[in-house]
Amino acid sequence: MELKPHNVPFHFNLRVVQRDVLPFELGGNRQPENPTDTPNPPKPQSKPPIVSTDWSAMWSAVADVGACETTNWQSADLHHDLLMTWVDVAPISGCLKMGGGDVFDLWRVFTGVSGRVAGLHHCWQKEIVFAPRVELCASSVYRASVHYAACATARQSYAPHLTACAANQQPMAVLLANCFTDKSESLHLSGCLKTSMGRSVQPPCEYYPIPIEPTPPTRNNRCKTPDSNRIPFHFSKRRTEYHAARIPFPFSCTTAEAQVPSLDGYMILNEISANLADGTPLILLSLNIRSDMSGYCWQADLTVAPDSFAKIHFRQPEQSVISVFLNEERFDFLAEDFSDNRQFGTRSYTITGRSITAHLGAAYAPQGAGLVDADLYARQIADSQLKFTGFTIGDWTIVDWLVPKNVYSLTDKTPIAVLQDITQTAGGFVCSHPYLPRLDMKPRWKMAAWELGGAAPDVQVPSSAIISISGQLQQNQRANAVGVIASHHAGKAANVHRRGLAQTPRLGDLSHALYTEYSVCAAAGVAALSDSGVHKTETVKLPLMPKYGLNRAELGTIWRFDEPSISWRGVITSVQISVEMRDDVPVIYQTLGVNRYMDD
Repeated sequence: MELKPHNVPFHFNLRVVQRDVLPFELGGNRQPENPTDTPNPPKPQSKPPIVSTDWSAMWSAVADVGACETTNWQSADLHHDLLMTWVDVAPISGCLKMGGGDVFDLWRVFTGVSGRVAGLHHCWQKEIVFAPRVELCASSVYRASVHYAACATARQSYAPHLTACAANQQPMAVLLANCFTDKSESLHLSGCLKTSMGRSVQPPCEYYPIPIEPTPPTRNNRCKTPDSNRIPFHFSKRRTEYHAARIPFPFSCTTAEAQVPSLDGYMILNEISANLADGTPLILLSLNIRSDMSGYCWQADLTVAPDSFAKIHFRQPEQSVISVFLNEERFDFLAEDFSDNRQFGTRSYTITGRSITAHLGAAYAPQGAGLVDADLYARQIADSQLKFTGFTIGDWTIVDWLVPKNVYSLTDKTPIAVLQDITQTAGGFVCSHPYLPRLDMKPRWKMAAWELGGAAPDVQVPSSAIISISGQLQQNQRANAVGVIASHHAGKAANVHRRGLAQTPRLGDLSHALYTEYSVCAAAGVAALSDSGVHKTETVKLPLMPKYGLNRAELGTIWRFDEPSISWRGVITSVQISVEMRDDVPVIYQTLGVNRYMDD
């Protein structure tokens, strides 16, 4: 029937109603209070739809949720199927606010019956059976139901408490906040906050064991057939005298080591010269050139006469470069400093300089700043430091590994400092070319120190070619294991140890930002363990005689020295070349620093 605005069919009374029955007559016809009254026969109506479970629900065997540990529950149908007709239903606001056409506000309403939905404001705390307790809910949206906003309190029995929910959107169920484990026969309960999960990744800084495997023995495999247009013979224009019993053709797959012939005497004719970059000749009185693994360039002390000294312009890139030729091998140096030597009737000047790779150091190059902001390999980081400098990297025989972005800092580091940091992290050193703008990155130990006894040497020197040998023993405790750990969460951690031996004693852990792959961890561990134990630093003085195959030594190579009573192997760690004038004849020697491993 149609309601008039002045006749709202609400019947207020104080009758006690059952707790599980809503005191609203949600129909168009009112039932008579007196059974004797004859009501009008009801008009046939279509069966209204069943109220969804969003209005109320039965919860059975539900325990209180405290700290959201474990919840077992199942949802059930409505306790009563209420038949109602909805007309102009509006979202409920406030606590239970309903809006519709021709609706009066009800204040402090306990019971009421309406054919239309009324707006409820400032409703007091209600005790409703089988309803969940909702606290501090900002916004919750339920499908096919009403919108609840700023709910104060609603109590229920045998239902969990929901607290601190920010925003939930669920069609048929509610969410529990901060839950760890939820079990349900209908919908699973999850936290109020949405959690995104990506693919699983390996945990950072895993302590990964890396046993050092022994170097496999060299096998004499059959050589492959060479190309028809090339003969695998190493011909040289430089004349070398060999023993009559030896044919200097390397009939093997790899180049044989250089063997200096053992002779009763050696005929040596040295040639030296020096000039400036523009070709102006200089007269050398003496020369000393040196390099070692701890540096990155060649250093020189040149003694010249006053006339030659007057031709040198210090700190001028175009005119301060001095080129020195020792038996056709060239060395270039920057004239950086000098001192004078005055004796009775004579005067000379000693010029101090470094190879041209000094341009990458603190005296010439600017310092960097910031972090490496991209995932790059160590070789790529090194190449980026040499961009626009004119220098290049020649041999890269150390390991190469990936460095994640934003873990390695370039702040306050010159280009050569970055290159040294990268190389030393991998157990290597930076080696400068004698005159070209080129750098080589080589390992300090081509193999583990305890394997040098059976290694194939790069050069074999007989006792007849050795002028003098002196040594100093260094006794340190041999370590069998070392930890290599990155200094950030994006790196790796490894336990590098010698296979077959106890992992004690141990070295102190190595830590660096560049330990981001297991390959560099293994290389750093091998170098550190090789440095431990008993070593002997040998100082070997040899002539420089390319005529007999005894060339200038290269850092990091393995040399074998055959003394009259013993033969031993070692790694070249320093080279010093000295030139003296004897009766106007130049005499050239090279003095080698050799690291000899004496432990097991």
